[in-house]
Amino acid sequence: MNLTVIIPETPFYPQIDEGLSASISNQIKVVKVRSIEPLRWINRLSLGKSKNFSKGLISNENSSWIKKLAFWLRANYFFPDARLFWSKAVIQYLKKEVEGPMTLITTGPPHSVHLVGLRLKGLFEHIKWISDLRDPIADLGYLQLLSLTENTKSKHQRLEKSIISQSDAIVTTSFSLTKHLSERYKEYGEKIKCITNGYDGSLIENNSAPEGFYLVHSGSLFAHRNSVNLWQTISERIKTSKDWRAHLKIFLVGEVSKEVRHTLINLGLEPYVEFLGYQTKEYCERLERKAACLLLLESSVSGYNYAIPGKLFNYLKARRPILAIGPENWDVQKILDSQNLHLVISDSKLAVGSYLDLIFSRYLSNESMILNNDISAFSRSFAAEQYVKLIKAL
Repeated sequence: MNLTVIIPETPFYPQIDEGLSASISNQIKVVKVRSIEPLRWINRLSLGKSKNFSKGLISNENSSWIKKLAFWLRANYFFPDARLFWSKAVIQYLKKEVEGPMTLITTGPPHSVHLVGLRLKGLFEHIKWISDLRDPIADLGYLQLLSLTENTKSKHQRLEKSIISQSDAIVTTSFSLTKHLSERYKEYGEKIKCITNGYDGSLIENNSAPEGFYLVHSGSLFAHRNSVNLWQTISERIKTSKDWRAHLKIFLVGEVSKEVRHTLINLGLEPYVEFLGYQTKEYCERLERKAACLLLLESSVSGYNYAIPGKLFNYLKARRPILAIGPENWDVQKILDSQNLHLVISDSKLAVGSYLDLIFSRYLSNESMILNNDISAFSRSFAAEQYVKLIKAL
């Protein structure tokens, strides 16, 4: 099976891990397509804040009118997102390259990439098209945080319907999104499949005791993911327990919003926190394997229950306890239900406190917190096998 991957030539990315390029197989043909990048213009117009927007750091604080205008333009004028010009460039490239039968996979967000599938499917009858939805389209969680016009909201809904109806297969990465789309588009339900994300590489035994009572969160921590109850619970224990003060360390890897930082400072937790900024995948994996507990924080806003964060699978690979705080009816619950020493909760202060006390007690007693459950179904190699079966079945 020959595989070609098309990527932007000069993209505007908020973060880049150069080390990941070394993991790309030399059997994969990589084509770089150049196009204009409006995010650069919007970044200048918003005085650099668009890069934060790209990271998901949408602040609730008062913004100047020029920043608000920049975000409004991005949300409503560049539809479905600011990457649409690159998709148009890819369409022009592929129109000249398509020869004979082929399978096209478009993956989003950015959901503008699916415009490539819509256009080429209409031009070439022999193309089989799989639309890969990492996130929902019309019900994408952060859309609720933007100033969308009613017309823009309607356009997102129409785009979603077009993609679902014209794709030969639709892949989602969560059980809830598969169910949601299958119920909304009953006539196309049979071609909507779920293939979750997964951890990369082979499993390595982790038999080491935690280096300290390390609470680790990997990945950007946005304002809408801020669990005030979690930080209050930890703050209360710091004030009343010398053991907590002696052993606790909180590591936050990635971008952290001002709102989260202010919460931690106001609760007196700053001396116990290390803000590590963006780190490589390898660094994150090493840190996660040293943790006493891994934090998985998600917004409780409607729409985020469709999301299974990619970090969940890296956490599973670390073989450590996981505290997941997120929306009701979250797919993360289904994955962790069969695993020991994990807790998935909708920000209940009492439940979070009881769980942290349990984990801390086990840590002080040197009880094992190594998890050895079978997680092979959540590996990337297993996901690839599912994809190959799907492609062959088209």
